[in-house]
Amino acid sequence: MNRVSLIFCMFMGLIFGNNIYLNGNYEIIGVQTNDAFFDIRGRISFGRDGYSGNVGCNSFFGSMRQSGNMVEIASGGSTRKACEPNIMKLEQSFLRVFNGRFNIVLRGGDIVLYDKRASIILRTGF
Repeated sequence: MNRVSLIFCMFMGLIFGNNIYLNGNYEIIGVQTNDAFFDIRGRISFGRDGYSGNVGCNSFFGSMRQSGNMVEIASGGSTRKACEPNIMKLEQSFLRVFNGRFNIVLRGGDIVLYDKRASIILRTGF
């Protein structure tokens, strides 16, 4: 996270409490499960009620609802282009964990969405 983004997050935390609001564009850095870290790179944009993104080949989208430092991600849809098999496997792995209720925390300058299955690591400033 660049210095300006970090200062902005700290400032917003002072004004709005410690809530982290998902809004705008983020880079997906990876996914940590109990078993392994997956170097899944992509982009995601959060808006008022929804999200859209891409983690290699296909685009995905859906709805979301945030309350404080909790976000509920609804399963959405995705395009269905044929891509290199390993990329498609990573996309499917990501989409399997990217739904449900997640806690939102700042960790080392990154934003982490986590539940009992996985931690999804996001970074601002791209």
